[in-house]
Amino acid sequence: MYLKYIQNIPPMVQVEVNFIGVEYMDSDGYLQVIILFLLLIGASYCASAEITFASINEIKLRKYAESGNKKAKNALDIVNNFDSALTTLLIGNNITHIGFASLVTALTTKHFGISYVKYSTILSTIVVFLFSEMIPKSFGKSNMNYALSISGSLKVFMVLFKPLNMVFMAVSDFFSRLFPSDDEPLINEEEFYEIVKSVGEEGKLSLEKQELVLSAMDFNVKTVKNIYQRIENVVAIDINWPFDKIKEVIIDSGYSRYPVYDKTTDKITGIVQKKEFYRNLIKSDNIKLKDIEHDPYFVRENDKIDVVLKKMNEAKNHLAIVLDGDKKVKGIVSVEDILEELVGEIWDEEDEISPMEISGGDVL
Repeated sequence: MYLKYIQNIPPMVQVEVNFIGVEYMDSDGYLQVIILFLLLIGASYCASAEITFASINEIKLRKYAESGNKKAKNALDIVNNFDSALTTLLIGNNITHIGFASLVTALTTKHFGISYVKYSTILSTIVVFLFSEMIPKSFGKSNMNYALSISGSLKVFMVLFKPLNMVFMAVSDFFSRLFPSDDEPLINEEEFYEIVKSVGEEGKLSLEKQELVLSAMDFNVKTVKNIYQRIENVVAIDINWPFDKIKEVIIDSGYSRYPVYDKTTDKITGIVQKKEFYRNLIKSDNIKLKDIEHDPYFVRENDKIDVVLKKMNEAKNHLAIVLDGDKKVKGIVSVEDILEELVGEIWDEEDEISPMEISGGDVL
């Protein structure tokens, strides 16, 4: 009976909009509004999902997945197949946007006339921008919980749209081969440096950790010239000094190792260790430095400190003599000096401990 009533409506009054196989008639106004609302939700879903998985913390996501979180495993699978997910979302986004615009135009024409289409276009553009672009993307950015909650549904859509995905991705691959991009990393060293500084300024990374990361980045750039101690500031021992003077210098200066030279610091003969000097002093009061000194280890002032550290470690040398291009002695550098460039000040057993006042006025 209802069909007979529809058939009796004059053709000029009957309006038909055919979208995705659904037929809308004049009497179905409420249904059309619901469809508009669903299309807007679909567009919002696509926009928010795109930004969520594009900005997700992959390291944290992997930890969740490794702990057995099923949703995290789904989300990680999406991240690992992001091109397919992105194509699915773009297809969905275009379908919802085109459907929304078409239905708004049809409803406006039917109820207000074609002259009002321009106003409905402006209004629908604002609505789409706010509720299917700006708000969803602001909400979805780096939102781990949201990514986990929609991971299952997005995987279902990826399966449903797989045939279309294969076609569009084949076209995309063709143009990618036609216009190949430079094979560059996502971020370079300079950009990573700025990211670390920015995260530190936001308070998400402690100052100590920030300095450690930045020091590690600069570690392979610095040379011995940047950190060595100049020879004129070094406590060194002349092998020709009287034994009493040598003993006095070693006992009073408080260093663990001393360069030994012959009349001039340009002629370094070896390195003597304080502990070894004491061990021999117990046995005899007449120690000859040439009997206990170790061969000096030489490095160039332009050598990279990371390379020097590795070589000194392999040679089991704690102290090195620094030479310039003319093989003239410029100073010394220790393993401790190099490590302090990476981790900051290191306390040495020979360092002085400043007195510290504790409760009751006592000094520790």
